[in-house]
Amino acid sequence: MPQASTEIPLPLPAGLLARLAAGHKLILFLDYDGTISEITPDIRNAQPVAGVRDLIGKLAVCAERFRVVVISGRQLKELMRMLGVRGGVTFVGNHGLELMEPGGGIRPAVDPALFTPALDAIRRWLCANVPEAAGFVVEDKGFSVALHYRLADPGPALSIRMRLAEFVREHLPTLKVTEGKMVIEALPHQANKGQAVRALMRDEGRERLAVYFGDDATDEDAFFVLRDAGVTVKVSAQPRPSWARYRVASPHDVVAALSEMASTPRNAAL
Repeated sequence: MPQASTEIPLPLPAGLLARLAAGHKLILFLDYDGTISEITPDIRNAQPVAGVRDLIGKLAVCAERFRVVVISGRQLKELMRMLGVRGGVTFVGNHGLELMEPGGGIRPAVDPALFTPALDAIRRWLCANVPEAAGFVVEDKGFSVALHYRLADPGPALSIRMRLAEFVREHLPTLKVTEGKMVIEALPHQANKGQAVRALMRDEGRERLAVYFGDDATDEDAFFVLRDAGVTVKVSAQPRPSWARYRVASPHDVVAALSEMASTPRNAAL
């Protein structure tokens, strides 16, 4: 991950996305949790906010104008299940470790055998060190393992997080630890949303301008990659430092932005 930015994103200017949609072909990257879905303690039932499914479907069918990529730390199959939109959408799961193009099958970005033994060690560690019925939720995503502690007591949660990070650092060199919104995750070093975005942009050549909406720490890698080559938007109720250039307050503002793009006709002169 790049060094943290000290800059506060600007409010997303009114009409900017409409102008971009009118004058450019776009590749639209959308994080899931906290971006097109509200953050919820029920991690297995985080539904998209009202209207977002229809808008994603509307944008995706206009493939000559919009390439829609939903990019998330979630396991790819779980991401597709919750979004419920398939046609024309590219899905990137597990922070870039899994990819599915429209009409294709799921393919890993790296060989899972490289890190399976280390993830098995994480699973055993969590079983031995995380108390049951204490508010912790283990999310096993195949390519990574996350521990959610939103409902746990802060004291034990802090202790377990520190011990887990130490275990990975001292014993599992093929893995890294990342922290997000009330979640700590052990995952391969190759997992990086920025690298996934760079690869997809390379496929597009100079055909499309990137627009990226994200809310969490792992989106900072993508914001950094696109800092001079796209429009990046942090979803955050409070102004916080970020590599994103712009900010909106909530997933409902993301819906408004998608609606703005979907309703804008292409400039006939272009």
